[in-house]
Amino acid sequence: MLKYYLTELFEPTLLFGLLPAILGIIVAWHLGATALIYGVLAAVGVVLAQMAVNLIDDYVDFKSGLDKDTEHTKFSGGSSLVTKGMIKLDNVLKLGLLCLAAASLIGVYLIVKDLLLLPFFLIGIFSVVFYTKYLLKVPFAGEPVAALSFVCIVLGTFIASGGQHLLLGIAAFAAVPAGLQVGIAVLVNEVPDRKADAKHGRRHSAVMFKSMRTEALYYLALNIITYAVVSVGVVLRALPLQSLLVFLTAPIVWAVGCSMANYKSAKGYVPAMANAAMAELGMILILILSFV
Repeated sequence: MLKYYLTELFEPTLLFGLLPAILGIIVAWHLGATALIYGVLAAVGVVLAQMAVNLIDDYVDFKSGLDKDTEHTKFSGGSSLVTKGMIKLDNVLKLGLLCLAAASLIGVYLIVKDLLLLPFFLIGIFSVVFYTKYLLKVPFAGEPVAALSFVCIVLGTFIASGGQHLLLGIAAFAAVPAGLQVGIAVLVNEVPDRKADAKHGRRHSAVMFKSMRTEALYYLALNIITYAVVSVGVVLRALPLQSLLVFLTAPIVWAVGCSMANYKSAKGYVPAMANAAMAELGMILILILSFV
């Protein structure tokens, strides 16, 4: 029984929170910060907050009946542990609230040390509490809110690590591409659930766009913005030259866009979701390594 709860807690998607947090710490270290232990503490808070989001999302989706209308895949369709009754639904909510409380305590402690963390903390808490039940029902809000939240993660861990406030603009050139990639990950994985999501009032891009070709163009456009921000960052010397290695992911991005445009079934789309995750995490990892 315990292993099921551990599996529910430690989902692979936690990498999408952990890597941006590490990026913020590495950028701060690269720019001369020395309080890295507090950055690590902030990263722990980030992982706990993402656990809370995942657990609350699984609870809300099952409670509303959404998971019954979706086709489960490795990357979409809700938690199979919940839908198959392998873990108790009420315990999922309790675990989520416990993770949220622990993340909040860490956040408050770090805010006392540096008040500039307060707006990033508030954005994070707002997203955790309202994202699944409310923000996903605002047209086109899902992906931008996710992207903004993870931009804040990079900047928040940068500040917590002792990064100079005047250098936040430099850190932003790393934060924006990383945040965009998380928003893009959300976009990609929404596609198989779009009909069920529409039925339950969600209004993310996969629901709002009537054509999958339009959704694919949106996906490609967001990736182009990512490449553009990295390029400008390198030109302005805010990012190391090695950051341009993110362009190695372009063929994968193009292939995913083509798969999205020609979407036919959830099972047939699984390889595209896997490739997209590889490209998204790969870009963030390249940014991290470019500062080392």
